Amino acid sequence: MCALGGISLWQIGEVYQSAADLADNWLPSIEGLGDVRGAVSNVQRLSLLVILESSPAAMQA
Repeated sequence: MCALGGISLWQIGEVYQSAADLADNWLPSIEGLGDVRGAVSNVQRLSLLVILESSPAAMQA
């Protein structure tokens, strides 16, 4: 029974290391990609507004 408990604790440690790797390495990257995606969306939206706008005075505003 002690060996089974030791193996279980070792496996829980492995799961913890994997979760820590996700939190420390993957999540910041995913958040950064979300920021880039938002910036690209803003550029696309503003480009469409410039294309659709017919008066030069409105484009200046």
